[in-house]
Amino acid sequence: MKELTRFFAENGIILPYGAAASISSPMTRAEAEFIVDVFAGFLESRQDILGAKERK
Repeated sequence: MKELTRFFAENGIILPYGAAASISSPMTRAEAEFIVDVFAGFLESRQDILGAKERK
C-alpha cells in the first residue's frame, strides 16, 4: 500500500491512508479513467515482482 500511495502521489493523486482509491459521484469520466490509467501504470511498473509471485 505504501508503494501504491507513493506512486499515486507522484502522479498527482492523493490517497486516503489505507485506501486503494477514492471515487466520488461528481467525478468526471476523464478523472475516473485517469485513476485507472495510473493504477495500470503502477501494475506495469511492478510486473517483475507480480510475475514472480504468480510463478510460485
